[in-house]
Amino acid sequence: MRSMADSLPGAMQPIVCCLGARVAGKPTQFLLERAIAVNELDWRAITIELAAQDLPVAIAGMKVMRFMGLRFFPSLQPDAARQLAPEDGLVQFIGSVTSAAWGSQSWQAWHHWGGAILTWAAPRIEKGTSVCWLHGDSVRSRSLWAALLEDPTKVSGAVPTAAGLRTVMWSSPPEELPPQRKKESELELVVLETQEQGIAHLRAKAAGGQLPTVLLVGEQFPNMEEYNLASATKHCLVASDEVGCRQAKLWSHPSLRILPEVEQIVACEAFDFQRWTGHHVSLHLLRDAYDEYNGF
Repeated sequence: MRSMADSLPGAMQPIVCCLGARVAGKPTQFLLERAIAVNELDWRAITIELAAQDLPVAIAGMKVMRFMGLRFFPSLQPDAARQLAPEDGLVQFIGSVTSAAWGSQSWQAWHHWGGAILTWAAPRIEKGTSVCWLHGDSVRSRSLWAALLEDPTKVSGAVPTAAGLRTVMWSSPPEELPPQRKKESELELVVLETQEQGIAHLRAKAAGGQLPTVLLVGEQFPNMEEYNLASATKHCLVASDEVGCRQAKLWSHPSLRILPEVEQIVACEAFDFQRWTGHHVSLHLLRDAYDEYNGF
């Protein structure tokens, strides 16, 4: 076991506290314990059932107890966003917080879907030729946008993400456009009025001689078969809900990779673990633990 007591600032407690109004059947603590054990870390994971009205008192208490990490289950995620980061434009744009880590003076809060998806996509993202296509107004799409804008140098326990993405297309976007923190030259947002505009944008990218990779994130995509997506892209990476993943499986793309919902759950737990502890954990190990927890 690796001792961390001497390295923690101000007697911080290496504890991740998972909170929710309904915690039965949630595998997070089980997966964290498996990740902690394989990395031989002196960390602990605990789970507490908590009513939404008690969240402010609980957050204050965990600050006093100097816990290092917080994980919120769905019932508390909107309240956590309001409590932890009321002045953070991106967090409020998402409207939800899944996780937080104690910084030097305050909690750093985030929603893990976006970062986990980008980390999964990173090996196939090529700088300058890859495009992110968001479809629909969902927490998943909003979280992805926020993850693209996050400055990794200012994040405790930062993990590599698909930093090569410089263009984001958004079809059926939110009525209110998202906040931007980077210069326009660093991240281009293209709002699409039709799906054909998206395909035309991809073909324009390909005009330089190299087919782009597209990362499609959202829910209930339009029928991409109609637009011959395979002829306009080199790789097609898809992260969606169960319905969107089933749709994507029907596309005849020679280089199609899909991140199903279950794999997204596992990727999110791995992403959070690395942000909290600075240590990597295998997705295969966490998937085995997830299946074991659910009795598969």
